Amino acid sequence: SVVVSSGDLISASPLISGLFLDEPTIEVMNAIGLDLNAVGNHEFDQRRMRDASLLTRRIETSQFRWLGGNIAFAQGSDGKPVVDSKNLARTALVESGGIRIGIFGLTLPTVGVEYIAGFEGEQATARTLVAELRARKAEIIVALTHLSAQDDRRLLESLGAEGPDI
Repeated sequence: SVVVSSGDLISASPLISGLFLDEPTIEVMNAIGLDLNAVGNHEFDQRRMRDASLLTRRIETSQFRWLGGNIAFAQGSDGKPVVDSKNLARTALVESGGIRIGIFGLTLPTVGVEYIAGFEGEQATARTLVAELRARKAEIIVALTHLSAQDDRRLLESLGAEGPDI
C-alpha cells in the first residue's frame, strides 16, 4: 500500500507551528509511514526569504517524499533553489501490488512568498509529468493535488488521455 497526503502539513496548528515549529507533525507523519505528500499552500504561510531554511529543514527531516510538480523556488546566490532537498521532487514512481504507479504533485498558486519564483500552469505541468512518468513505464498515473475538486475535475476532463488516470 501507499500512504499519501494532499498537503498542508506545516502551519496546520498555531500551537504546533508557533511553539514547536511543526516538528511534531513531521514526527507523527514519519511514525505512521507516510510515503508521499503533495506540497500544500499552507507550507508557505511563513513567506519571507529567511523562512525557506525552516521549510527545507522540515522536508529534510521527513522520511517521505514531498511532491511539488509545478513550483519553481527562487534561487539563492549559489544558483541553487533556496528550498531544496533529496525529499522534494516533482514526481515519484512506486510499486504496489505489482503495479508501477506514477504520482505527481500539483499545488495551487500562492502569491507573496519571497522564496517562490512562480508556479507553472497545472494543465501544462500535468501533461509534461504524465508523459515523463509514462516514459518511465508507469502503468497508472495519479495526480496528488492540493487544488480544488473543481480544478481536479477540469484537469481530468481537459487532458483526457494525456492526463492522469486518477
